[in-house]
Amino acid sequence: MEEKPGDMMQLRSGLLGRQKIEEKGWIDESKKMWSIAGPASLAQVVEFSIGFVTLAFVGHLGEVELAAVSLVQTLVEGLVYGFMLGMGSALETLCGQAVGTRHFNMLGIYLQRSLIITGATACLLIPIYVFTSPLLKLLKQNENISELAGEYSKWVIPQLFAYAINFPIQFLLQAQSKIWVMTTISKVALLGDMVLQCSDPHSGLVKESRIAVDSISICMNLELWTLTISVGFFAAVSVRVSNELGAGNPEAAKFSVEVAIITSILFGILFSCVILATQRDFPKLFSQNPQVIKETSKMGYFLAATIVVSSIQPVHGMAVGAGWRFLVALISTGCYYIFGLPIGASLCYKFNVGVRGIWSGVLAGCLLQTISLLFIMLRTDWRKEESILNFIH
Repeated sequence: MEEKPGDMMQLRSGLLGRQKIEEKGWIDESKKMWSIAGPASLAQVVEFSIGFVTLAFVGHLGEVELAAVSLVQTLVEGLVYGFMLGMGSALETLCGQAVGTRHFNMLGIYLQRSLIITGATACLLIPIYVFTSPLLKLLKQNENISELAGEYSKWVIPQLFAYAINFPIQFLLQAQSKIWVMTTISKVALLGDMVLQCSDPHSGLVKESRIAVDSISICMNLELWTLTISVGFFAAVSVRVSNELGAGNPEAAKFSVEVAIITSILFGILFSCVILATQRDFPKLFSQNPQVIKETSKMGYFLAATIVVSSIQPVHGMAVGAGWRFLVALISTGCYYIFGLPIGASLCYKFNVGVRGIWSGVLAGCLLQTISLLFIMLRTDWRKEESILNFIH
C-alpha cells in the first residue's frame, strides 16, 4: 500500500523530534522531573505523615481507639479527600496548559473559579462527618467503634475547608513548578501536630472486627505513605505533559512520561523490599497487640505487591496532563467498584479469606486500572493531542 507524502512527512518529523529529545538524554529530563517531583513528594510525605503520626500514637491507646480513627481516616477522610481532589484537580490541567501556552493571565481566573467550586463542595460534604456514627452502624460496623469514630470525625470537620483552600493553591503553584512553598508549610504543620500529640497525657461483618480493621488500616497507611513518592512523579509528569503539549513539543511530553514511570517503579521495588524485610516488625510501630501484629505481618506480601503496582502512578499524571479526566474517572470507577470491590467482598465474606481477601480485591482493581492506562498511553498519538490542545486555546 502506497504511503501518502503527508504521512511520510509526519513520520519523519516525529522521528527527528524523538532523536532530538533522546540526544538531550535521561539526565536532563530527570533533572526537570526531580525539580518538581522531589519537593512534591516531600510535601505529600509531610502532609500524609500528619495522619500517619496520629494513627501511630492512637494505636497505643487501645484497639478500639485505633480501629475508630482508622475507619474515619480510611472511609470518611479518604472519601472526602477523593471528592475534594477531583473537584480541584481540573485546575492542574488548565493551569499547566496555560503556562505551556504562556496564557499567564488566565491563572488567577482559574484559581478563583476553583476556590468557589471546592468551597461549595466542602459545605455539601459536612453531613458525612456529622453523621459518621449512624452511617457506620448502617454498614454493620461494631457499635463501640462507630460511636468513637463519630465523635472523632466531628473534630476533623475543619479539614474539609483546609482541602478547599489547599488543593487549588497547590495545583496553581505546581503548574508553575513552584513546589517548595507547599513543602515548607507542610513541614510546619507536621511539626505542630507532633508537638500536640506528644503533649497529650481509615469491617463489623468480619470475625475479630477490631483486629481486621487495625490490620488493614496499618497496611493501607503504609501503602499510602510509600505512594507519596509516586504521587510526586504523578504531579511532575502532569506538569511536564501539560507544559510540553502547550508549548508544541509532543515528543518531549512522551519522553517525560517514560522517564517518570521507570523512575517511580524503581522506588516502588525498593519500598517493597523494605516491607518484606521488616514484615514481622513494621506492625509494632502501631500496636503491641500480638494478634494485630500477627495478622498485619501476614499482609506483608499483599502490601509489597500493591506498592509495586501503585508505583506506576505517573501514568495517571500523563492522563491528567493531557486532559483525559473523564476517561480516567470511568476507568477508575470500573476497575475498583465494578471489578475489584466485588472480588474483595466475595473472598472476604463468602470464602472466609478475611482481610487478605479484601486487599486482594483492591490489588486486582489497581492492577487492572494500571494496565488499562498503560495500554492507552502506548496507543496515544501525541501529535494529535498537541493539535487538539492548540485548537482549544
